[in-house]
Amino acid sequence: MTLNPRTVALALALSTSLTIACGDGRASQEGELGELTFTFPVADGQEDFNRPIALGARLRLRVEGKDREAVDRIASATVTPETVLSAQRSQTRADELVLTAREQGEATMEVEAVLTGESSPRTDRVSFRVRPISASSLEHNCTRSPAAAYLTNQPITLGFARFDADGRRMIGEGACEVTVSPDAGLERTRCDEDALDVPPIADPGPYIVSSSRRAANGSVNRLDVNVVSPEILDFAPIDGSLREGRSDELELLPQTPNWDVCTPLEFEVFILTPDTCVADDTSSELFTVFRDENNRVDLRGRRAGTCRFEVRLPALGVQDTWEFSVPVTRTD
Repeated sequence: MTLNPRTVALALALSTSLTIACGDGRASQEGELGELTFTFPVADGQEDFNRPIALGARLRLRVEGKDREAVDRIASATVTPETVLSAQRSQTRADELVLTAREQGEATMEVEAVLTGESSPRTDRVSFRVRPISASSLEHNCTRSPAAAYLTNQPITLGFARFDADGRRMIGEGACEVTVSPDAGLERTRCDEDALDVPPIADPGPYIVSSSRRAANGSVNRLDVNVVSPEILDFAPIDGSLREGRSDELELLPQTPNWDVCTPLEFEVFILTPDTCVADDTSSELFTVFRDENNRVDLRGRRAGTCRFEVRLPALGVQDTWEFSVPVTRTD
């Protein structure tokens, strides 16, 4: 299986003197009057505030003081023209607005916000662009092949990106413009600038995920998603090794006879040779690897030899076990 980084060659970066890289998964920009700072989350790691919002998408915009002071409440937010972009107060955060891209064009928003410990609001402005989606790309996150497998009743995440007519990668949640066929009642499919999340599918079978927009250069806008039962799951041999006295990461590669399986698994690991290797963090012989670890196991070599361990899938109701062997090499 070949890992496919979630990057797209067409993505272009536009930097300005006002754009600030947060380094924490958010794009940030100082307002035009220098009184407030505006930030929003970026799932794809590209901290460029000035990218266009996809028409129909939403953006969660947080307001802070110019030196990142906390905002107690947002007194007002006015957008001109309001036909291009709407702004509503977030229901979950007092310092956040939810923007909705309604029409192609340029819009300026003026915000009055009261900082914590202050009584008078500070006023500032920030501008946005709304553009229609011109092209998109879809990809499996565990293989470059256009076909992959996913387990029944498990969430499906695909790499996803949208581009405007100038080839700029777009931001915002929603406005996916993709279909899943056969339908399977997947009205809760969601997306952002990095991923398309498809709800779990109960019925095994072939499905097609496709975008209504043309494929971005060097990419595809249609994927074969083969939903399979956990009973046919298998694993490729592990290609890796451990080092004596060191911690190393091993990746499990689930597969079927026909496709790589891109579903992150929750599984148990039972160490068969505890004198040779153990779990990295607990030195335990039996431990659980959760879905957010993306099928990766951290082990520590105790001494040179062969590390043997079993993998079990009780969370999926599978009774089979798989045994793996990796060498532990001596370090100087």
